[in-house]
Amino acid sequence: MVRRAGSRLARTCRNRYERLYYRRFHPMRQKRWDLAPGGHLLGLGQDPARAIALYRRLFPDAAAATIRRAEAICDHVFDLLGSGPTRLSPAGPPYQPVDWHTDFKSRYTWDRAVFFREVRYGHIPGIDIRVPWELSRFQHLSTLGQAYALTADPKYAAEFANQIDDWLRSNPMGFGVNWACTMDVAIRAANWLTAAEYFRASGVLEPGFLNRLYSSVYAHGQFIYRHLEDDAPRANHYLANVVGLLFIAAYCPFFRESDRWFRFALGEVCREMTNQVYADGCHFEASTCYHRLVLELFFLATRLAATRERGSSHKNGRQAAEEVFGAEYVERLHRMFVAVLHLLKPDGRMPQIGDNDSGRFQVFGFHDVLDMRYLLALGAVFFEEPQLKVREFGCSEDVLWLFGTQGYAAWQAMEGRSVEALGSRSFPEAGWHVLRRGREYCLVSCGRNGPAGRGGHAHNDKLSIELASGGRDVVVDPGTYTYTADPDRRNRFRSTGYHNTVRVEEHEQNGPLNGDVFTLPDHVVIRRAQLAEGAGRACFEGRIEYAGIVHERTVSLEAEPGRWRIEDRVSCRRPIQPEASFHLSPRAISRDACILDKEDRSVLARLDVEGGRMSTRDYDYSPRYGVSTPAQCVSVRATHPTHVAAITTVFCTPRGERA
Repeated sequence: MVRRAGSRLARTCRNRYERLYYRRFHPMRQKRWDLAPGGHLLGLGQDPARAIALYRRLFPDAAAATIRRAEAICDHVFDLLGSGPTRLSPAGPPYQPVDWHTDFKSRYTWDRAVFFREVRYGHIPGIDIRVPWELSRFQHLSTLGQAYALTADPKYAAEFANQIDDWLRSNPMGFGVNWACTMDVAIRAANWLTAAEYFRASGVLEPGFLNRLYSSVYAHGQFIYRHLEDDAPRANHYLANVVGLLFIAAYCPFFRESDRWFRFALGEVCREMTNQVYADGCHFEASTCYHRLVLELFFLATRLAATRERGSSHKNGRQAAEEVFGAEYVERLHRMFVAVLHLLKPDGRMPQIGDNDSGRFQVFGFHDVLDMRYLLALGAVFFEEPQLKVREFGCSEDVLWLFGTQGYAAWQAMEGRSVEALGSRSFPEAGWHVLRRGREYCLVSCGRNGPAGRGGHAHNDKLSIELASGGRDVVVDPGTYTYTADPDRRNRFRSTGYHNTVRVEEHEQNGPLNGDVFTLPDHVVIRRAQLAEGAGRACFEGRIEYAGIVHERTVSLEAEPGRWRIEDRVSCRRPIQPEASFHLSPRAISRDACILDKEDRSVLARLDVEGGRMSTRDYDYSPRYGVSTPAQCVSVRATHPTHVAAITTVFCTPRGERA
């Protein structure tokens, strides 16, 4: 009791001191900076006109789309986290201020005068703090920069400056919703600095604005350094903190703390590579989409730091990075790209394992949230690694923005490989197992729930699958949809019954699920999870135990083309009637033991079931945060209660057959 009271008193005193500091003495005062040149991330080089001409020739649709998006941004029309295009200010000109403090999906506004430690969220149903946070990450500013590079129209530079000035007037340091999470502070600063690079060489940005910008960036750096999210276990938030600090130090060598910040951040980034990334190359938070976010953080930090320390003269990115970060770090970064190579489905989309909050660090090309082909193009160029080039996936516009014409030439010179040449692969520490042959693909999830067994971004998806046949999705993971805005829906999307595994009555694999939407303790014991190949057949075998239940699953890609066999054996000391779920792609429908493509009515798969009765129900599929669409789920329930139930489900894809 005394200890708790002392802790409350300490927090109260700290908050009062910090509130006073940020109100009266905060370091966001105007300064005149000696703007010595710093690091750079973009790769347009000494001849940007040549790079832009090549970009327009290779990606004419992307160039036109970039300008359209930039026009919408100038009109303050944003489409974030499922909002749909939404105007956030009255129509101008002149420039009209944006409301930076509102969840514009629900129209709830946070008080901009509230001290950052006292900002509340998750206490009112339907209110999502991620909306103002996402807007204030300013990832959209790169679109303005690209539009300026494509057109040389100064209105995009003016909008860039106006939005930042507007944000500075509305967000005094330490107060309001946009200082409540250090991760977002760090991502915002990094995006400001990278976007400014598009305009920097032309001199279009006024000196007065640059002083205001860098004064705020300096304040961001001090805030990040004081408020690191370093509680154990450190995860993606802490990594974003130190990467943001590294960006500030690399871009702004004229700050007196820059060298100290850079050395600190560099050391922490190296340490977090070992702490957060398994030896198999997968991130430890049990989420394929968070793997992408963390890979972006590590990769862009690596490239920026290497150019700062070693310049742009190194032809090989690996060599430059090893001189700065060390060989062990760079090898693990390479393995993260290799993991993406094998995890992507034949169409280049990432299966959804664990949470998908649509989170990104920086955006250089516009892709569907689950389309991660661009990562392989970047990795192939950076490492000069032909094995990362998948010919069917093509080159990404991101390569030209980050590596310029030389990067594209390097990508073109590589022979690469076909997606159909990829074989089965296990990532044993992550618990992700990929069976594939040609355009047949299945991912089985059977891993731990993440750092310290807390499962912040894990789901109850042990022995769950995603399956594609003939290159088309058949069975998919339903996704995530939301976090704190709707705890009940959040828990439904991470529940056992919302995954392609076996549910026994109302038992959760790791549960029960409750109001803490970022906790999922490891209750499941994984006894076996192994993949084997031979005689034209690939096979996964897994066994888990929880709540007195033993579930064994075998997933086999048979020698016969397009034939998948899934065998479930579930045992318990009391009679049970387990149910296997298979959530179909939203493009698919179930009709009389056939799974059909909604659009062309072709047969995606025929179903054959033993030991259970098949039925169909509706569910909500979420391809990205804040978006859901209706789809169908095929369930196979054991025919009667028993101590040991066996269910076999066969998916067979007849080529070219139509309903």
